[in-house]
Amino acid sequence: MRKRKIKTAVFLYAGLSLVALLFILPPICLLVSSFKTSNQISVDMSNIFAFLPHGKMSMDNYIYLFGKMNVGRFFFNSFVSSVVSILLAVLFNSMMGYALGVLKFKGKGILLSLILSLLIVPSEAVIINKMIVINTMGLIDHMLALILPFMATPFYIFLFYQHFRDMPYDLMEAAVMDGCDYPQIFFRIMLPLSKPVIATVSILLFVKRWGDLAWPAMVTRSNAIKVLPLALQSFYGDMNDWGPIFAMGTVMTVPVMIIFVMFQKQFIQSIAMSGIKG
Repeated sequence: MRKRKIKTAVFLYAGLSLVALLFILPPICLLVSSFKTSNQISVDMSNIFAFLPHGKMSMDNYIYLFGKMNVGRFFFNSFVSSVVSILLAVLFNSMMGYALGVLKFKGKGILLSLILSLLIVPSEAVIINKMIVINTMGLIDHMLALILPFMATPFYIFLFYQHFRDMPYDLMEAAVMDGCDYPQIFFRIMLPLSKPVIATVSILLFVKRWGDLAWPAMVTRSNAIKVLPLALQSFYGDMNDWGPIFAMGTVMTVPVMIIFVMFQKQFIQSIAMSGIKG
């Protein structure tokens, strides 16, 4: 019996290690290749050396990107639009989820049903409507056009609603007895206890906003607010210099990985809590 358990464990860890390699190897190839010359990348792509640092390794690709190509400006635009979108989304979606999950008011069931019904509507189906609204507001080619449409999302509202719905009602009663009103209860008690859900929403929205190409392409006209995906698209179309392209891909990938590593504990905790509630 013990030998069977050992064999099962060995096969299990071997399988998990293989799956882990499938996810780890592409970022390793991307990072290592970003320090190579374009000719070296072309040669290495057909063998194991694509994943290994060898030959002439330098920072030339990054110097070219942040020097001649002004990628620093595009990085700043992506970072600001993503971070501000996250802050506003966490605030507004959590407030809506708090109201639906905790408060009692007329029409609550209808409003909740309407929000849940919007979950099945793909974002691509309403992207033209969003653009018309942004154009009517005169925000085309403005940083706000990259931020405002993402302040409220049905899926994130539902996540917060599910979280607040299962919060102990005794907390609210105790806070009311201490003289707190609903906004104070929300900001001082409920929101600090919602770190796992906040981390989940932050990671999901950051990944979506950081790599979004369709929406910025529709509302951006100049380089002043151009974001990284747009820069990568135009950069790839203008040249076939693989070194800077791989460096650009690394610049886009590393921040997402850093954000996930920073919040993975809360993210996993939120997924586990959602599974238990379901």
